[in-house]
Amino acid sequence: MKLTTEAGTLAAAVKFAARALTARAAYPILGGLKITAADSGMEMAAFDYETSARARIGADVGEPGTILAPGRLLAAIAAQLPRQLTELASDGPALTLTAGRTRYTLRLLPADDYPALPELSAPAGQAGAAELAAAVRQVVVAASRDDTLPALCAIQVTFTADAITLVATDRYRAALRELPWQPSGDQLPPPILIPAPALADVARDTGDDPVRVHVLTGTDGAPVVAGFASGARTITTRLTAGEYPSMARMIPAQFAAAAVLDTGELAEAVKRLAVVAARDTPIHLAFAPGHVELTAGSADEADGADTVSCELDGDPLTVAFHPSRLLDALTATGSGRARIALTGPGKAALITPAGDGDGQGDGAEPAYRHLLMPIRTAG
Repeated sequence: MKLTTEAGTLAAAVKFAARALTARAAYPILGGLKITAADSGMEMAAFDYETSARARIGADVGEPGTILAPGRLLAAIAAQLPRQLTELASDGPALTLTAGRTRYTLRLLPADDYPALPELSAPAGQAGAAELAAAVRQVVVAASRDDTLPALCAIQVTFTADAITLVATDRYRAALRELPWQPSGDQLPPPILIPAPALADVARDTGDDPVRVHVLTGTDGAPVVAGFASGARTITTRLTAGEYPSMARMIPAQFAAAAVLDTGELAEAVKRLAVVAARDTPIHLAFAPGHVELTAGSADEADGADTVSCELDGDPLTVAFHPSRLLDALTATGSGRARIALTGPGKAALITPAGDGDGQGDGAEPAYRHLLMPIRTAG
């Protein structure tokens, strides 16, 4: 194999593909990056049987071929190359990279033993890159990190004729976001569970092109792999099996009160009081007409109080939340104003954007909803 390409373009492709490399691969060969050179250019790819990432870039190919290079070492080298034309040339068991007066030589891995990467079927549809990335960022904060509950470490993705719905929950909170998409046909994929880290990777580097959504099925017709392709970059991930709780059933049918307030002001107040809230202890919010008073801490060590203006519709009510979870919910609204709907001290609160066009007041549900369980306190 022999080709020439820009060092910056090469480094970006290597960095993108290297996201599929595991820190401790079960087999050394899975620590490799597969480089394929053909007349159409070069492809950089990685696969660990769970996720794959591949990027195609332009290159002047002198000799087509396929090699397998040590992934993390190649990523480190590509990041240090001078930003000029770089030649990649393989000679038997070695690969040489040359950029001006800089040259690296590294030993190759056996490419013949590398597993075949998933091949994408026809797309089920496509969504806007920015919209998909924003939606993922809003819900991923609510995904569980407890590996003993694999289903809750995933994001549920449901498809309808005009929207994709993303849902995540760790049992203490749940987040739902709807975004528009364009299905490719009348046959819609069934609901699927995508590991949250994999979907977060999609959101981090979607580019500007629309994101094509693929759902690959097994021999029994059940979904097994999801793929996301944007421009010349593709990510696939094996789906998670299991049952997922219904967020619709978690949302109370009625609320006793609702407060609208400035998201940034409340977030800053929560941050200030979090310094005196010991681990896993709550911040109390006492909602009253015109304001909400926040308190945290204890008289035994340190305590604090702050007040934020709000518009309250309903009876005064006091509720307690875990500070970091409350901050996650407020930040994820992506709005300058938030609406907090309350049922009681021990029941879930619904946090939604309260800005223009969020669906409030016209009978429509807002596109983003965050359900947050309070912390029960003595007395």
